[in-house]
Amino acid sequence: MSKQKTILITGATGFLGQMLVENILKLGHAIIFTSNTKVNYNKLLRKHNIESHDGRLSGLLIDLEADDAVAKLLKYLTRLSIMPDILINNARNREYTKHKRGGISIRKDLVGEYILDVVVPYELSIGLKNQKRSRLKNIINVASIYGVIPPNPKLYKRNETGTPVQYGIAKAALIHLTKELAVRFANRKIKVNAISPGGIQGSASKEFEKRYGQYNLVGRMIKQNEVVGVIEFLISDKSDGLTGQNIIVDGGWSVW
Repeated sequence: MSKQKTILITGATGFLGQMLVENILKLGHAIIFTSNTKVNYNKLLRKHNIESHDGRLSGLLIDLEADDAVAKLLKYLTRLSIMPDILINNARNREYTKHKRGGISIRKDLVGEYILDVVVPYELSIGLKNQKRSRLKNIINVASIYGVIPPNPKLYKRNETGTPVQYGIAKAALIHLTKELAVRFANRKIKVNAISPGGIQGSASKEFEKRYGQYNLVGRMIKQNEVVGVIEFLISDKSDGLTGQNIIVDGGWSVW
């Protein structure tokens, strides 16, 4: 195992974030996470008893969409002398991908999704890079297959609606941000990569999962640990030769 690293994970109390925390702690790394929901924040801390991990898990309850959120987060890290080696941009707000009447996206959802998927990752990346005594060497952006290709309408029944347009647009922008930052941070030897998962088991009904599998090469949705495994690789020193890339983990969904 590589030496212990300090990893900042945004949106760690969500569907994928919780599994990231669990597996990264098992690797022996230290984690500081963010959440905007007090109930989920406290639940995650209780689930992973801080003492059992030698104080390697700590969190900050913060609304990253606030104009001064990133500045507050950076100030908090500086005050505690926390210098993250790795940043994982994973924060989301599912309210922005709830379907509205007629399937038409409203401006609030379009802007909100973009802020969390693009603006906040950009501001955090810049802020941590410029942090005094910065140790940042690795940025991992959690994107989506829908940032690469649009949804297949054949997957959805007549009474269902595919993912709202703002989700794919914002994830596509995040993938391009990954490439931009990889170029701009290269002189600081900071690697920047993205991961684009396909549909993940447990995020939809069993009926939908079965239908999804009919269109996928592996015959199913992908498993959470298959996504986490790639992120673990990106965290490790074995990925040091990789930067500016978007790794697609979709079971072959996008080859059609």
